[in-house]
This record gives sequence, structure tokens and C-alpha cells, in this order.
Amino acid sequence: MISRYQLCVGQKPDERLLKLILESSTSESKDTPQLTLDDIIVDVKVEPSSDLYHITFSEKQDRVLTNKFKTDKYKLLVEAANDIIYEINLQGQFTYVNPKASEVTGYSREECLDMTYLELVREDWRGKLQKHYRNQVNESIPSTYMEFPIVDKNGNKAWLGQNVQLIENGTEITGLMAIARDISERHDNERVLAQSEEKYRGIIQNLQYGLMEVDLDERIVYANEAMCIISGYTQDELVGQIASDILVDDDTKDIIEREHEKRGDGVASVYKIKLRHKDGSPIYSLISGAPIYDIDGNRTGSIGIHMDITDKQKDEEALIAARNQLEAQNIELKNNEKFLSAINGFVTKLLDDDSLTDIAWEIAENVIDQFDFEDCVIYVLNEESEMLEQLAAYGAKTEKNRIIKNPIHIPLGEGIVGSVALTGKAEIINDTSKDDRYIVDDSMRLSEISVPIVANGRVIGVIDSEHPQRNFFTQQHLETLNTIAVLASNRLNRALAHQKQKEAEEELRDNENKLRKILDSAIDGVITIDTKGIVTEWNRQAEVIFGYTADEAIGKPLTDTIIPPNFREAHDRGMKHYLKTGEGPVLNQKIEISAIRKNGEEFPIELAIIPVKTKRIETFTAFVSDITVQKKVQEETEKALNKERELNELKSRFVAMTSHEFRTPLTTIKQNTDLINFKLGSLLPDGASSFDKYFDRISSEIGRVTGLMNDILMLGRIEAGKIEIKKREDDLVAFCEHLVLKHRYDDADPKTIDFKVVGVPKPVAYDRQLLDHVISNLVSNAIKYSENKSTPEVTLAFNKLKTVNIHVKDFGIGIPKKDQKGLFQSFYRATNVKNIQGSGLGLSIVKEFTEMHGGHVSVISEVGEGAEFIVELPYK
Repeated sequence: MISRYQLCVGQKPDERLLKLILESSTSESKDTPQLTLDDIIVDVKVEPSSDLYHITFSEKQDRVLTNKFKTDKYKLLVEAANDIIYEINLQGQFTYVNPKASEVTGYSREECLDMTYLELVREDWRGKLQKHYRNQVNESIPSTYMEFPIVDKNGNKAWLGQNVQLIENGTEITGLMAIARDISERHDNERVLAQSEEKYRGIIQNLQYGLMEVDLDERIVYANEAMCIISGYTQDELVGQIASDILVDDDTKDIIEREHEKRGDGVASVYKIKLRHKDGSPIYSLISGAPIYDIDGNRTGSIGIHMDITDKQKDEEALIAARNQLEAQNIELKNNEKFLSAINGFVTKLLDDDSLTDIAWEIAENVIDQFDFEDCVIYVLNEESEMLEQLAAYGAKTEKNRIIKNPIHIPLGEGIVGSVALTGKAEIINDTSKDDRYIVDDSMRLSEISVPIVANGRVIGVIDSEHPQRNFFTQQHLETLNTIAVLASNRLNRALAHQKQKEAEEELRDNENKLRKILDSAIDGVITIDTKGIVTEWNRQAEVIFGYTADEAIGKPLTDTIIPPNFREAHDRGMKHYLKTGEGPVLNQKIEISAIRKNGEEFPIELAIIPVKTKRIETFTAFVSDITVQKKVQEETEKALNKERELNELKSRFVAMTSHEFRTPLTTIKQNTDLINFKLGSLLPDGASSFDKYFDRISSEIGRVTGLMNDILMLGRIEAGKIEIKKREDDLVAFCEHLVLKHRYDDADPKTIDFKVVGVPKPVAYDRQLLDHVISNLVSNAIKYSENKSTPEVTLAFNKLKTVNIHVKDFGIGIPKKDQKGLFQSFYRATNVKNIQGSGLGLSIVKEFTEMHGGHVSVISEVGEGAEFIVELPYK
């Protein structure tokens, strides 16, 4: 009788083991090589199994292999194997382990022989594994295979793939012999692959477009929820059916056949087709189809993304119907060939345009021009901002190449255009000067016609035209524009839908790339851990911040890398609390904590942790910023602010003290000068006049110093926040006109300042005292710096929607470009003022008072050509 011993190795047998087998074999048997172990003849037979190889050793009955096992070449084969080989008795106690087993587990051979196999198995798998092998023994199953996790002596985890054979002594089972291999890498890859498949399956399932996969016979193997909504079928009703049998009519099958042939040639394409809904109604769909290949490059089927364009098809049919209806009414429109020609031309050109902009310009350029309208503006409603945007403007606002000059946006409900868009009712305004809703765009016009463009019951735009004559627009104009609006509505709506569709398609195409690039290009470190605290993602910025590479960090507990030792227990406790209660005090908010780099350096970070749940797994993603520099800057800034606060307080005290001390001697000088002048007049009645020029010079200098002190005190009050603005609505035109009249030239050059108003005046809310200072200062400067030049100009402009502009322009010495940036700073004067007196404080006060109104002041100037100061003030 022949007894058999089997040695099982992995799918790729160990080369050293096979070499020993082959070198020891003899040629006595042609069918089976023989291995001579001293005086024992062993037959060797290698058989492939499902995922392992079986090597069978046979000996003749009169040979005793057992006594020689520890010293013969068979033992050398087992000892040299790259796979774990061990034997256990029926109590699970190790009776033999080879060196590879000690290497993988970390236990010496002596330690292993004092252990049971269950002591190496991860705790949650022990019952399952014990049950498996008890069943093998009880059922006398010769060979089994199982994969399970173990924990080595150092606490490291690994996965083994193990083949176990029964050891029999005659008819009695005495133990088990196992061959195992470390499959941790394959197991991790399979787990990552499963997670990836779960993520992308979720994305596909929630696509807004229908997605369907068929095999080579056009049998449906997958359809997402959107495809079920489009077709009316459930997934169970679709999967397993032939796509062309259930979803298309006979007259459409030819298209499907042609596309199927393209997939066979490896060609992807986009095509439009009519499908059949479950209830029998037609569905028009735009399909993007492509072939699918397996890992070996063999085509396994096709996949198609289905976009429901039924509404779009209906719009096209409605447009064609409208054109047919228009052609049928040609006889009735003979009395007005001008309007008929315009509408026909509009329809013809409109059919050739697909983009939103082209359609709008066709209406404005090629239709309205034939009606002798002065202008025409096409507005399109932006639903997100609820603003009407000028998309095309024919007439005065056309610059060149279909470019709008100074386009405006009108809020829904404001002005005549906004009211028409809100109500959906067309209007003719015969006298805009009597309508408070009228908004002046580029100029004032007295007639306006405004017609809404309505599609699917909602306003999507407005056709608007104005004319300088009162009562210009007629009912016939209104009917014609209404007709154009109806004809344009479907095309505009389709163009809007097409624009959104393109944006959605681009977003769909770019979405995956964006998601992948975000992690690598993020300025924050991005770290993801699983519920056990193991790092699963580690982006480039995380490498920069913490010093660990992704390979070093991924797969390790977060507590072993970046969390300082004193925070690790709190981290673990917080994780357990969240998993138990679903609550976490640090989640979904930014916090500042300490972290530790690879080199041991502890530093501050800003951290935001977001829990991410899917159907199968839960992870936590943290966004990390190194705020070391910010913390230092913050500290320096606080120091600087404190220093600046101290300096400001010191400056305020100095200014108050200096101004007070200056006023007393200035008053004394003024009084004594007046007294001396009076005494001279009394003592020298005839000669006192010769001293007048000296007294005038003293008075002028006293006035200049007094003005300087007043400006300094004014700046001090502004900086201390002691000046309050009291705005009230008033007539700004009369106010400015009064101020301009006060500032005339001297008697030697009695010129006045030119004053004019642009646009339609409106009430403005302002502080009279503060604005008086602003305008007076600018007008005084215009006179002072343009002596013997052309008359300065003051212009009050009401031609903007939200602000009124005050322009003060002179034709004097001008301001160098290099000085314009610092012109509004305290004590700053241009380099070309020479001996013209000034303190350098006036414009800084002008800036402060203007900004207190919520406005802005700016300057435009060229040296030698004068300067123009522009003050922008809000109406309210």
C-alpha cells in the first residue's frame, strides 16, 4: 500500500523548492519523477489546484519516512519554503512550524510550539476560523482554503491565504497541515477597489442624465434611476431586456443597428433618437454612446448617457408651427408690408441662429431698424441674480462689432423694464417724464415701449425701445413686437436651455478632474482617516506641513504621526464618542490646536474636520492650515496696533495742546496789530497809509496760520470720531449753485466759474456743513491753481443709477502723476506748487468728509493741462 504526503504552495511555486525536487529526482519512472532520500524512494507529483499547487510525495509501504523527516531532504524543502508551513494537533496546538512561520509571526519556533493557532488570529475572526476547521475535521474534508487576519508578536496586522490538509494515520485523523501565504497587499487592494466602486456607483446612480449599459447582444445589464424616470420602467423591468425591443419602435431600429455597428468598430458617437415611454408616448433623447472593454481589451458591450430633449423637440416643433401659422396669415398682413417683411426676415434669420447672443442681436439689428425706431435693447433675465441684463443694444448704445457701450443691469421690478418683466404685461409709455419708474440710461427719451418675452409661462426677457418724441409708439408697434416676442421666445428659451446644457456637460466632464486636482493643488493639507483612525488620504500640502510623505503616513494611525502625545487620548476618546452617539464637538467647524511634525517640532494649526458617510463606510476628512506665520503676524500686528494707538493718543494731545497754545499768541498779535494801526492813524493822519501794506501782510499771515490750526483741529476731531454726519434729503443743484456763486475771481480778473447740470436732477441726502467744506475746498483750489487760465468748471451729473457725481475741473498747472497717489494724505503737496500757499490738509479733509457720506473722491490730471476732481455721492 502507498501512503501519500502532500505539500501545497502558492500559485507560483518556490524556485528553490522545485530545484531541490528536480535535482533529487531519478529517471526510473517516465510518468512521475522520483526523489531519493537516502534509502527511501519518494514519488513526487505536482498537481494544479483552484488557487494553489499540490505536490504529492508517495513512498512504498516498506519505507519509513517519519523517522527520517527531520534529517532528510524533504525537511530541507519545507524549511527552505517561502510559504508558511506548520502542523497542529486536534487541540489546535502547534506541533511543527517552519522558519517562514517564525519570520511572519515574529515568534520563535519554541514560542510557537507553546501556542495554539487561535492565539495568532485576530480576535474577531477566531470563532469563525475555529468553526471552519472543526467542520473540516468533522466532515473529513481533505483540503480547504480560507483567508483571515492575524496579529504578529509586535501587534502588526496581516492577512493570510491558507490551504489546510488533514493528517491521517490509517483511518484516524491526527492533526492538520497548513500552507499559508501573506496576501495583505492583495486584500488591501481589493478593499480599496470595493470602496472606489461604491463611490463611483453612487455618482452614476445619481447622475441627472439617464445611463444605461448593454452587453454585446444589446441586453440591458444596468440602468440608473434617471434612466428609469425617463423611460417609465423600473430597473427590474429594464435589466435583462433587449434595449431595441423595449425602448424603440420598428422605424427607429435601423438607427440603433447602425450605432451598434459603430460600437463593434470601437467608435463612440452622439446621436438623437426617438424612444418609446412605457406608456407608449414618444421620448426624444440625445445619446452619447461608447464601447466598453474588459481588462484584456475585449469589448464587453456599450454604455450610453441619455439626455431627455423632449421639451426641446416640442419647442422646435412649436417654432415650425408658429412659422407655418405666420405664413398662413400673409394675406391678412398685405396692408402693412413693411412689418410683414420685417417679421418674415426675422423668422428666417432666427432659424439660422443658435446662440443666445446671436438671436438677441438679430432682433435688435434686423427687425427694429425697419420700424424707424431710434433704439432697441434686448434684456435677458438672470434668474439667479434676478437682474435683467442688456444682451444686445441697437442704436446709440452700439459701439462696434456688436459691443454694448456701458451696459446696465436692472433689478426685477425696478423701472419700466423691470415692471414689465415682473408682471408679464407689455406697456407703452407716451410720456416718460410723467412716469416715476423711468430710468435714464444714456440719454432722456420721452416715449418707451416694453414687451415681455414669455416661454413656458415665465418671463425670460424683455424687448424695449425708446424714442425722443412723445406718443411715438402705436398699438400696431405693440402687436408687432408681441408677435416677435412670441416667435423669439422658444428660440431664446432653447438657447438658454442649450447654454445651461453645455455648462452642465462641461461640469460633468470636468467634475472628476476637479475632484482629483483639488487635493493636490489645495493650499491646505487634506487628511482623511477611517473610523479606526487610520490615515487613508494624505495630499501634497500635508507632506509639506508635517514632513511625512504619503507613503509614510497612509495606513498608519493618525495618533502615531501628527497628534501630540498629550492630545492622543482625547482624540481616541472623541472618536469613540462620535461613533457611539453621532455627536462631535469639533466637527464641521474651524478650531486651532497644536500638531507635531516628523522632526518632533510642535506648532499651531487651524483645523476643520468633516465627517463623510456613504452606504458602506464612514470617513473623516480634515483640512489643515499651518498658522505659525499668521500667529506671529497676529502678535506683531497687535503690538503695532497698540503702538499706533499710543501714537494717535499722543498726536491728539499734541495737536489739541499746540492749537490751543497757538490761538492765544495769534489773538494777541492780531489785537496789538489793530491797536498799532489805530494809534498810527491818530498820531500820523497823513502818513499812516504808507504802513497799510505791512499791516495787510501781517493780517494775511495771521489768517493763514489760523486756517492751518483750524484744519489741524478738524483732522484731529475726524480721527477721534467726534464729527457726526447729519444727512437729510435736499436740492443739491441749488446748494452747489449757491456755493459756486460765492467763489468769484478777484477784481483784477473778474471771471466767474462755469456751472452746469447733466441728466435729470433727483433729491440727494447729504450733510450741508460737511459737503460745503468739500465743494468750497475744491473750488478754491481750482481758482488758486489756475490763475490767468481758462474759467474753471463745476458739473453736477445725474446720469448714473446709484450715484450723483460732482466734477470740479480747472485748466491750471496740473498735478504730476507721481504725486497723485499721495495727494489725499495729510500735509502732502504736489512737487510743482512752488510758492503757491497751502497746508496740504484740505484734500485729506475732503476725502474724509466724502467717505463719511459713503462716497468716493478721485482725480484726473496732466501737468500743464489742469486737474479734474470727481466726488461720487450715493443718492441716499
